[in-house]
Amino acid sequence: MKARRLTRALLCTLVVTAGAIGNIPASKASPIGQRDATAVRQAAYPTGQVRTTAGNGTGQFRSQSAAAATSGAIPRYDHVVVVIMENAGRNSIVGNTTDAPYINSLMSSGVNFTQSYAVTHPSQPNYLALFSGSTQGITDDSCPYTFNTDNLGHQLIAAGYSFAGYSETLPSTGYTGCTYGSSGYARKHSPWVNFSDLAPSTNQPYTAFPSDFTQLPTLSFVTPNLCDDMHDCSISTGDSWLGSHIDSYVKWARTHNSLLILTWDEDDDTAEANQIITLFDGANIKPGNYAEKIDHYSVLRTLEGMYGLAALGNASAATPITDVWSTGALDFSMTTSPTSVGLSQGSQGSDTVTVSGFNGFSSPVKLSISGLPSGVTATFSPASLTPTNNRSATSVLTLSASPAAAVGSATVTVTGTAGSLTHNSPINLTVNPPAGVAYWVKSVNSGMVMDDRESSTTSGTQLIQYPETGHDNQKWMLAPDSEGSWTIKNVLSGLCVATENASTSARAAVVQATCTGATGQEWQLRPQGSGNELVNRNSGQCLDVTNSSILARTPLIQYPCHGGPNQQWITVQAN
Repeated sequence: MKARRLTRALLCTLVVTAGAIGNIPASKASPIGQRDATAVRQAAYPTGQVRTTAGNGTGQFRSQSAAAATSGAIPRYDHVVVVIMENAGRNSIVGNTTDAPYINSLMSSGVNFTQSYAVTHPSQPNYLALFSGSTQGITDDSCPYTFNTDNLGHQLIAAGYSFAGYSETLPSTGYTGCTYGSSGYARKHSPWVNFSDLAPSTNQPYTAFPSDFTQLPTLSFVTPNLCDDMHDCSISTGDSWLGSHIDSYVKWARTHNSLLILTWDEDDDTAEANQIITLFDGANIKPGNYAEKIDHYSVLRTLEGMYGLAALGNASAATPITDVWSTGALDFSMTTSPTSVGLSQGSQGSDTVTVSGFNGFSSPVKLSISGLPSGVTATFSPASLTPTNNRSATSVLTLSASPAAAVGSATVTVTGTAGSLTHNSPINLTVNPPAGVAYWVKSVNSGMVMDDRESSTTSGTQLIQYPETGHDNQKWMLAPDSEGSWTIKNVLSGLCVATENASTSARAAVVQATCTGATGQEWQLRPQGSGNELVNRNSGQCLDVTNSSILARTPLIQYPCHGGPNQQWITVQAN
């Protein structure tokens, strides 16, 4: 055990930093944001090597063939936040009100599982088990890995819900490094980063965790850094972090059909049992101590049952937790169908909103919508629903896109409100350009447009910003792909916007290249400020004007997304 602790300590101190960051505006800069960091790798994995696995061996995924887990008596929450702490045995915290007063208060106010266990040692395979139903054959904390298998985040998104992972001291959205300087960020504790079917936008810094909890994803994971999660620092440090960062959500969740799950990856390795703390707190629970034996697979199976998802891997053999829920209160649920709507500019589409009451609920539910892209409007018919006799009522939601509506994809949220009760349902909305329409891609910062320099028809030509001339070398055709991203093709050259050599490096040139459909040529249009960020699907970085320049002929590059105006773009019809 001493050798294992020494190895962990050494890994936490091995950090290499390189590369100055120069194009973040002064208002966006932070001490952490001044440098990049290379990943820490164990000697068995040479620099740059990425181990890819399809989840074979023990614990292999059975996601697509598994029967959907029934939700049974499990309530379907509007929001669930899963917080994972590190390396503390149950006995070191239970009753320790000196070092862990907040955690012990949650044991009293919430559901306390007295027989909760991790599935293995060390940390990383436990996170993978909780997130994907399998350890993926991983038996260590080395990094990086890439898995081409299903997982809870992808399941939720595919079913029309939303997911994000929030990691403390993660330097930027979509960051894939194994560590980041001395910040305490560790990719091994953020399992969603390792799965190829999740967009970089699901990998968020904890600073992006919304203070307006109604804006939370359906389900989110939160991982503190290596100090605040008790890995490198004391139990009291972790307890204080939870009290100051999570308590406001817990209090809100209790009256807003939402839930906190607080658990640990593993114990402190001082006993063979690997017994940990797992707590539930929020709405619709029956507080108390529960003695059934659970583990990470049990928690995963419960979350899948909550949203009607198929049981992944070893979760299919686990029993969902059904005895802790209080379902006697008057309440309603709300769904939208379909969960994805596509519109062309200048057209309309519709969705059906269904409100179902239970336990005798019969109050009016007022409908509203948020997150609409620019140029899209919505109407409900009717705007209020009253389910009676435990039955359902429906409203038709009409979405209208103007000819100038913002092209791209966004998640809009339908909200139902009845007194203090609030429920949300997401819709994935995509606004497409009409066939044959060309666009200028205009920088919010400079007002100039993306330009094929000197009207080149050569693959590999770096793109620039230039004042609008009306010529075809500045016009671009946008086409959506099956993954919700876009290819951007130049009208003159017929070549596609791409990162040079599919680079994942900051400051890599953005060029035009022969269209192949590769991820280095796919861009996500993500609303930001006065326009959209164009996020490269391969690197997770944003289309950027070098050094926030407003000068003509400034080269375009990719750079970690920071939300500045030099990374905001407006698509304007050019014909």
